[in-house]
Amino acid sequence: MRQYGFKVVPAEDDAAVPVAVAGQAMVDIQKLLTDIGTMLVKVELRVQGDLDPRLKAKFDLKIGGSSGSGIGSDPDKGSEDLMEESMKMLCSTLDFLGKGVVGDWFDDYFPDPYGRREVARDVLALCDHLDGFVLEYGPADAQRRFGRIDREKVAAVADRDVSRIPAVVIGVIYRDPVKVNHWHISNGSDDLEITFADNIAKNDIPEFAKAGPVIVSGSVRLDEDGRRTAVTDVSGCYTFPMVKFQRIITPQRDIPLLNPAIGTPGYDADKGLWHLSCELLGIDESKPSWDECVLAFHDYFEFLWETYCDTEETFEGEEAEVQEYLRSLMPVARLRASAHVSYRTSAVESPSTMSRRRISHSEVARIGEQRISRLLDLSVEALRAGRADRARRYVDIARRIGMKTRVGMPKDRRYCKRCLAPLVPGLSCTIRLNNGTRSVTCGLCGKVWRMPYDGRERT
Repeated sequence: MRQYGFKVVPAEDDAAVPVAVAGQAMVDIQKLLTDIGTMLVKVELRVQGDLDPRLKAKFDLKIGGSSGSGIGSDPDKGSEDLMEESMKMLCSTLDFLGKGVVGDWFDDYFPDPYGRREVARDVLALCDHLDGFVLEYGPADAQRRFGRIDREKVAAVADRDVSRIPAVVIGVIYRDPVKVNHWHISNGSDDLEITFADNIAKNDIPEFAKAGPVIVSGSVRLDEDGRRTAVTDVSGCYTFPMVKFQRIITPQRDIPLLNPAIGTPGYDADKGLWHLSCELLGIDESKPSWDECVLAFHDYFEFLWETYCDTEETFEGEEAEVQEYLRSLMPVARLRASAHVSYRTSAVESPSTMSRRRISHSEVARIGEQRISRLLDLSVEALRAGRADRARRYVDIARRIGMKTRVGMPKDRRYCKRCLAPLVPGLSCTIRLNNGTRSVTCGLCGKVWRMPYDGRERT
């Protein structure tokens, strides 16, 4: 990623820049960058509510990076792609508005009305705090100056009423349990009252409620903080059998894809759980809200990517199919470099990339323990959901990671040595005590272990 710098300089050569002015200008730049980045992430992930703070932190700037002196930035290497795109949008915004351009460009460049208003307010605040000074910004090798804006036009955008905007909402529709002929749409984190336009027949609404996850288009009401409060005049309602992600986004990294990763949505009304799955990759995430489910899907995709793509290891059987499918999503340039370039992420890197970095054995072991613990949790969840094959696969991957990182499997998380199924008493195994012997029988393959038992262990 190119390095970008921001520096406040005096409008006149003999003037000095107060620290308070320079600091406040950087706060304004940070707010502008975060608002732009947040809009990009929410569009990419189809996030319906507030963005996870961990994802917002991807756009945190560092002091003294590319500018060499004064105030600069050196973004976290784990979020290069989104940071680069957000930086370009920020610089383009300063370029156009600094020339007095607003009009249709502002509407076209920021199609989200609420986000557009926030960006306009950010730019106005920056101009107010720069009074008498100039901001130098842009790539380190192509710095330019932020000029005067058409304040009246930018203020008109900043003052627009965004309490009701055209938008689409993802959720499940259900009937109000108290009010007659009233309906709601919920995504697990937001529960909004919904009203339909005249073109929607009343007899069709109960069918929408039976359809499971749907997308509705209408007029969304927002409060002052941009939170959705209701959906009115809904003119369209349709199911969506799949979700395509052109980029995988997690707090640690971004993975641009040549071909999209496809997730199949679902909703369990009895348990109140959203599902997002990909059968080809063995991903099946269940969470109380749509947003949580999407983030969990991306987190596990990232884990698979690190395990099967950030490595020179070859796999066999089902794992080979997973590796081949993941590599089919990878851009050609990245595919050629994948065997030689280790991505600089935070302390959640895969064991396959650890050997290419100079980190301590204790750090390798710690990361391995985290991965193993997570996989064993997933194996139990898969077993409870009736997916024994998937549960075995999670245990097998955990064992492989343990061997690579030289970390033993947790003694309190037992599994069958024959079929690799997690042993959960009452679910996948039975335990019997007889004459000082404890017998453990795997309920899936029938393997039996016998070991001495001291009655005092009961206490």
